[in-house]
Amino acid sequence: STLRLARQCSVAPQTNTQQLSNNFVPGAVHLTKTRPTVTKRYAVLGSPIAHSKSPSLHRAALRVRGVDATYESVEVTEDTLPQFLAGCTDEWRGLSLTMPLKEAIQPFLADQDDVSRLVGAVNTVAFADNGLLGYNTDVWGAQQAMAELLAGVIPHTAVMLGAGATARSCLLALYNLGTRQVTVLVRNPHRAESLVQLAERLGVSLEVRSFDSAIAIVVDIAVSTLPSGVDVPHTVLDSLSTRYGFDVAYSPWPTLVARSLQGNGAATASGLTMLVWQAVRQQRIFASGNPDQELDNEPAVIAAMFAAVGIDRP
Repeated sequence: STLRLARQCSVAPQTNTQQLSNNFVPGAVHLTKTRPTVTKRYAVLGSPIAHSKSPSLHRAALRVRGVDATYESVEVTEDTLPQFLAGCTDEWRGLSLTMPLKEAIQPFLADQDDVSRLVGAVNTVAFADNGLLGYNTDVWGAQQAMAELLAGVIPHTAVMLGAGATARSCLLALYNLGTRQVTVLVRNPHRAESLVQLAERLGVSLEVRSFDSAIAIVVDIAVSTLPSGVDVPHTVLDSLSTRYGFDVAYSPWPTLVARSLQGNGAATASGLTMLVWQAVRQQRIFASGNPDQELDNEPAVIAAMFAAVGIDRP
């Protein structure tokens, strides 16, 4: 089975970024046949991975769903990813991916969904009969988290800190919420090229500015996609004026960005909410192969997942 999987994983990624291939219909993905006597295996991969809350989230979900499965965290780098995949045996059913693997996984996929193609990042893998299938649930997770924060307000304008893979997911989430004008603040504007290309495809007006050329900005929402602990100049923070702030980082909370926005009267939300929602969508994929198909008893599953990270839902 190891050799079979290794051959499956070596399938080149599709080049058509507009459409899924004909044999990949999300509602009809046939995952590896269930073997009741075999405990299913799932894991989150990345580096560093020791801090990950994914095991707590997914174990809580699997418990409520009554699934005989394990979910672990595994330290995997770009260099060790091929070896890990080649060693996956038949009981493996799904993977969650964090940095630095969201782009590195793509050459090993048999196919991927439209969202992951569009943003160029895969954070979920399902083991299927025809190979590894890639998905992106970060976009939906960010969209759900920001929608809760905004409570019905349409964010026509936004400012975003950072321009990496997470920024691309947040840009698409903002677009889905109604944003059409974005200012991106980054340390190095040249690193925003892929974000600029995505904005062009979406029809979003996007301006890129460096941290040292920040000017006063008034927007509907500020979104930080910077890793926890990244130093942001006070001149940048002081330039932001908004009613809402969303920071994908969550530990320690509040972050430097969130604290600054709160000090200026903005309502803020952390990336912990995004983490839970994207994991809910991953559970849907692990259950049926269809990210839009709700789980059995999904409200109870969601409540358990939020509780697992210390958030009580009403």
